[in-house]
Amino acid sequence: MIGEIGNHIWQSTTFALLAALVTLMFRNNRAHVRYLLWFSASAKFLLPFSLLIGLGSLLQPPQASKLPPNLIAPAATMVQVSAPFASNSPILTTPNRDWLAIAILAIWVCGFAAIVLMRLRDWRRIRAAVRASTPVKIPAPIEIRAASGLLEPGVVGIFRPNLLIPAGILERLSADQFKAVLAHELRHVRRRDNLTSAIHMMVEAIFWFHPLVWWIGSRLVDERERACDEEVLRQGSAPGVYAECIVQVCKNYVESPLTCAAGVMGSDLKKRIQMILAGRIAPELNFAKRIALGTLAILAIAGPIAIGLMKTTSIRAQSKPSEAPILTAQAKSAAPVKSGAPAPARPSTTPAYISAIGNVIATTVSIKPRVDGQLKSVDFKEGDMVQAGQLLATIDPRPFELNVMASQAQLMQDREQLAQAQKSAGTQNSADVARLQQVMVADEANLQRAQTQLQYTQIRSPMAGMAGLCQVDPGNIVYSAADAPAIVTITQLQPIAVVFTISEQYVPKVHALINSGASTTVEAWNQESARRIATGRLTAIDNHIDTSTGTLKLKAEFDNKDGALFPNQFVNVRLLLNK
Repeated sequence: MIGEIGNHIWQSTTFALLAALVTLMFRNNRAHVRYLLWFSASAKFLLPFSLLIGLGSLLQPPQASKLPPNLIAPAATMVQVSAPFASNSPILTTPNRDWLAIAILAIWVCGFAAIVLMRLRDWRRIRAAVRASTPVKIPAPIEIRAASGLLEPGVVGIFRPNLLIPAGILERLSADQFKAVLAHELRHVRRRDNLTSAIHMMVEAIFWFHPLVWWIGSRLVDERERACDEEVLRQGSAPGVYAECIVQVCKNYVESPLTCAAGVMGSDLKKRIQMILAGRIAPELNFAKRIALGTLAILAIAGPIAIGLMKTTSIRAQSKPSEAPILTAQAKSAAPVKSGAPAPARPSTTPAYISAIGNVIATTVSIKPRVDGQLKSVDFKEGDMVQAGQLLATIDPRPFELNVMASQAQLMQDREQLAQAQKSAGTQNSADVARLQQVMVADEANLQRAQTQLQYTQIRSPMAGMAGLCQVDPGNIVYSAADAPAIVTITQLQPIAVVFTISEQYVPKVHALINSGASTTVEAWNQESARRIATGRLTAIDNHIDTSTGTLKLKAEFDNKDGALFPNQFVNVRLLLNK
């Protein structure tokens, strides 16, 4: 999960930076175009490319498996650039680091809740103003309501918007100035600015930790206000009158607390006033820029699909073993034919095999204390081979020895009382005898518990293997809690296993070989395939084929007496199909 989130943030960040570069191409054109570019960068945070990449994986043609070898490396590189974080990183899934994931999740939840609560508080403020407002009879495409307070004129509502104006604004502005304000707000309604702002507010709440999201939010406000200003000037409003009405609103009222309640104020007012007074209206897009913008939009959708197609193609091309070794082996087994004499038929003696890349895995045990106490000594050497039952560390046994002595004394005392009660006769003494017998059972259980805890002070290896680096030094207090650090890890090297994958086209051959009962030999070779490291046997196959790669996982076991295979090592694997 962490890998997928990291890939999504990486892709969204890259997309946003590219969108910022594209806006520079259109800096002299209408602000509405730049607004759409910034909004696409915001919406990308809610739309993972993995959906389009998955669609590309499903669209793979049958010829995709025949990708030329010289294109496999570039395709794999592009896939790696698009998703640099592994989805199953062993570093992030180590049990000892679960606390880190929990801490990150807790911090994110706190930030998300804080932003939602602040937005809810601002929304309730606007909601209260709307409920206390009264309709105003002003001809307009939407309902206009007046409310007491100092909130600026603004459009409230996403799907059924209303224009909320402060009471008394008609006395503060002239008729032409109010007409310019009304034109500005109607542009917000036609552009659906409240809807797009609400979507970006959702992005800010989810990705509050990403500074680029807040920068995109400020750019969205700047470009939407500039877009509305351009439209108001294009409709014929006088620049001086329009600039004066904005100044008057800023003097007498406060800005809307939510960007999804679009008002007149916002953005850099100094730059807006200068642009309005200059009366400059940005030109429309020419034909070349329209073509460029359309091409970029197509690439934004087709690019992830192409990456998904190359991802499946490159994975299958890399995972599919070459048939050359099989054909070569069979060709070498054929005897030369002399002219004039028929070639004698004889069976093939050269083994055929399937090549694959495998990963060495080993059984690993984290050695943790089962009782709390001070670590007295460490009785192993880091990196040495240890045997099953070998003493690894010792916890100070003195507190536990005292518990054993106390339990023994209590048992002896209760045993003496039981003996005296049994000597006495009478009905009342019979009840005391029964009670003391029950006490004796509890005392014996307490003694056994104390003795068991005393045994736990000697920490022993549960299996034979190689000891890793010591994580706790003598003198420290160790704990038996689940989240406490381990003292050391023991890794079993003999035997050891190798997990590898084969193409789905070889599954019937492997199944037939296993069902025949024959021993299936697996060889491990070095990375150059020049030297055989070890020979083992096939022990298990997975129960399903991975649909994303078209491969099946297999597991082979090696004795590894010479220690040639090491955990997490990558090796070339050859699965022999015959001998």
